[in-house]
Amino acid sequence: MQQAQRQVLVEAYMEHLFKNLAAPTDSEIRDYYIRHPELFAQRKVYRVQELELQLDPHASPRWRRS
Repeated sequence: MQQAQRQVLVEAYMEHLFKNLAAPTDSEIRDYYIRHPELFAQRKVYRVQELELQLDPHASPRWRRS
Protein backbone atom coordinates (compact mmCIF):
# COMPACT_ATOMS: atom_id res chain seq x y z
CA MET A 1 0.00 0.00 0.00
CA GLN A 2 2.83 2.38 0.89
CA GLN A 3 4.61 1.60 -2.39
CA ALA A 4 1.47 2.40 -4.39
CA GLN A 5 1.02 5.65 -2.45
CA ARG A 6 4.64 6.64 -3.12
CA GLN A 7 4.22 5.82 -6.81
CA VAL A 8 1.15 8.08 -7.07
CA LEU A 9 3.01 10.91 -5.35
CA VAL A 10 6.05 10.53 -7.61
CA GLU A 11 3.91 10.53 -10.75
CA ALA A 12 2.02 13.64 -9.60
CA TYR A 13 5.28 15.42 -8.79
CA MET A 14 6.81 14.52 -12.16
CA GLU A 15 3.68 15.71 -13.96
CA HIS A 16 3.89 19.00 -12.05
CA LEU A 17 7.57 19.45 -12.93
CA PHE A 18 7.23 18.74 -16.62
CA LYS A 19 3.76 20.03 -17.50
CA ASN A 20 5.11 23.26 -19.03
CA LEU A 21 8.09 21.66 -20.74
CA ALA A 22 7.88 21.93 -24.51
CA ALA A 23 8.14 18.72 -26.49
CA PRO A 24 11.31 18.46 -28.61
CA THR A 25 11.03 19.15 -32.30
CA ASP A 26 11.82 16.51 -34.91
CA SER A 27 15.09 18.25 -35.75
CA GLU A 28 16.11 18.35 -32.06
CA ILE A 29 15.43 14.64 -31.77
CA ARG A 30 17.39 13.91 -34.95
CA ASP A 31 20.30 16.06 -33.74
CA TYR A 32 20.36 14.18 -30.43
CA TYR A 33 20.57 10.84 -32.24
CA ILE A 34 23.42 12.15 -34.41
CA ARG A 35 25.37 13.57 -31.44
CA HIS A 36 25.07 10.35 -29.42
CA PRO A 37 25.84 7.41 -31.73
CA GLU A 38 27.15 5.40 -28.77
CA LEU A 39 23.57 5.24 -27.48
CA PHE A 40 21.96 4.34 -30.79
CA ALA A 41 23.77 3.41 -34.03
CA GLN A 42 27.01 2.23 -32.37
CA ARG A 43 25.60 0.88 -29.14
CA LYS A 44 26.77 -2.43 -27.76
CA VAL A 45 24.23 -5.00 -26.73
CA TYR A 46 25.22 -7.49 -24.06
CA ARG A 47 23.45 -10.71 -23.19
CA VAL A 48 23.80 -11.77 -19.58
CA GLN A 49 23.00 -15.27 -18.46
CA GLU A 50 22.86 -16.21 -14.82
CA LEU A 51 23.02 -19.65 -13.35
CA GLU A 52 21.92 -20.13 -9.77
CA LEU A 53 22.68 -23.33 -7.93
CA GLN A 54 21.36 -24.30 -4.56
CA LEU A 55 23.70 -26.78 -2.97
CA ASP A 56 23.28 -28.76 0.19
CA PRO A 57 25.81 -27.17 2.59
CA HIS A 58 26.28 -30.52 4.35
CA ALA A 59 27.05 -32.51 1.21
CA SER A 60 30.70 -33.10 0.38
CA PRO A 61 31.57 -31.79 -3.08
CA ARG A 62 32.81 -34.55 -5.39
CA TRP A 63 35.17 -32.26 -7.28
CA ARG A 64 37.15 -31.13 -4.23
CA ARG A 65 40.35 -33.01 -3.51
CA SER A 66 41.29 -33.60 0.09
